[in-house]
Amino acid sequence: MWLEIAKEEIKTRQINESRITWTFKVSTILSQFLSFITGISVLSVGVYALYLGHATAAATIITGSTATIIAAFYFKNKAEQ
Repeated sequence: MWLEIAKEEIKTRQINESRITWTFKVSTILSQFLSFITGISVLSVGVYALYLGHATAAATIITGSTATIIAAFYFKNKAEQ
């Protein structure tokens, strides 16, 4: 009886850990993909502003967005350590 209860508990924990691992993987991949799309979009807006002849605005957009992305990765990695 106790052995069966222990086996069921082990199975339940393995299922839960599998779900947690899958959720973490999907969340990580999705966040990286969306970050990439956001970065490309902002860069495109900066290049378009440059194309329209607004060099100051383009430089501000590109520099600001690049600094923000770098800071986000830096502080994320710092928090993980």
